[in-house]
Amino acid sequence: MSVESEKYQGYLEAKTHREKVWDDIAKKAGEYLRGNQWTDQEKAQLTAQHRAPVVNNIILPAVDIILGHFLTSPKDKTFTSIPLLGNSSNNNLE
Repeated sequence: MSVESEKYQGYLEAKTHREKVWDDIAKKAGEYLRGNQWTDQEKAQLTAQHRAPVVNNIILPAVDIILGHFLTSPKDKTFTSIPLLGNSSNNNLE
């Protein structure tokens, strides 16, 4: 295996690891948003201690407020692209 292909393989492994870490965080955040803050193991442990697995979901109301604001705000907002400075054909700075 050449040095270049080893570097590329290392890049792919690091990228795959970062994506898995991101997926794990996103899944946990999604479960938290839906009110599933306790794992099955944690729920069983709390139940064995005669404690209720109480859920204090402060995330869902905040997300609802943001989505509501976005949905009720005016829809006439437009987004334009910014020309790249390195490309002289797109620069109109004169």
